[in-house]
Formats: sequence, C-alpha cells, structure tokens
Amino acid sequence: MEKYQVVNSRNLSKTLLYKIIIAVLVLFFLFLFALSSNWFGEGSALETFFFKNESSIMSPISIGFVIIAVAFSVVMRSRMRNPIPLGVLELDEQGYTFAGMNNAQTRGTWNNARYVAFEFFSVASINNPKGCLNYLTIVDNLGTHTFEILIESSLAKSGLGDQLRQINMKVPVKVKYAHLIKKIFRDKDLSLR
Repeated sequence: MEKYQVVNSRNLSKTLLYKIIIAVLVLFFLFLFALSSNWFGEGSALETFFFKNESSIMSPISIGFVIIAVAFSVVMRSRMRNPIPLGVLELDEQGYTFAGMNNAQTRGTWNNARYVAFEFFSVASINNPKGCLNYLTIVDNLGTHTFEILIESSLAKSGLGDQLRQINMKVPVKVKYAHLIKKIFRDKDLSLR
C-alpha cells in the first residue's frame, strides 16, 4: 500500500484567467507577425499607425507582458512552496482510499474504475520545492476524482510507477507529462511496461 500526501497548490496554469492571458498573448504575437509580413497591405492605415506610434505603443505593452510574467512566476513559486494540505491518498491492489483533513473519506475499487490518468510535473526540486503539480485522476462510477499528490523524491516516483503498473493490469492507466522534454524522452520509473 502506497500513501501520498494530497495538497492544493492553487495552480494558476489550470485557471481560466491564465488561459485567457495565454490566448491574448498568442493573438497579439500573431497580430505582430501579420503586421510585419504586410498581410494588411503595404502602407495600410494600421501599419502606418503602428510604425508612427511604435515607441508609445510597444514599450508599455512589452513592459506590461514582463510584469505579468514576473508576477505569475512569483505567485506560482510562493504557492508551490506552501501548498494547502488536503489529506492522504492510499493506493493498493484493490482500490484507493482518500482520507481528508476533515475526516471525510472517499473509497473506490479498481473493479468500478473506468480509467486512471496521471499527469507528471516533477519530483521535489529547486523550482518545485515540495514536489507539487502532479495530478492523479481516477474516473469511476462515482465520478471523476482528481488529486494533486506530492512526489518528494525519486524513490517515491519509482514506488508510484510500480503502483501504476499494478493498477494498469486491472484498469487502463494513462501517463501524461507536463514538460516537453519528458513527453519526448519519457520516464523509466513511470513506464507502464
């Protein structure tokens, strides 16, 4: 039986505000690309306006993007250092049990589960001091349960990988990676084979 600390790090990248800001940034960069590629026509009123007012428009926008990026970085780091503890998740061959801080319990068996998904961010490191942002999602007859679990060391990650392989024999398990380099090279400890 493996036990994992369940926390809430208040991850900003899962919020609607973060997604809206990213969408605005992408649209803004596409607009700049279209403007520099003369998609609006050479000498158009829009192009003339931006080139005449470049210093008064682009400088504040650039400074605003930098301030927003720094603010998000500081807030995310602070939240990852001090996650809110929610309880303990126990995984075994038969099922799972979540014991919350308010003595509420959620139980389920793998026989009733449809699938399990695990999104791996990282173990504890300088950028992620507690090992937050690792999400284990269990979909069963009772609904969808998502737990943000702490992975404090490589040994804990290896134990979770063994547990996921055992669970995969009973119910389909999907392992996703948050970082592009992990998506390419994968992680031996979390391999399901």
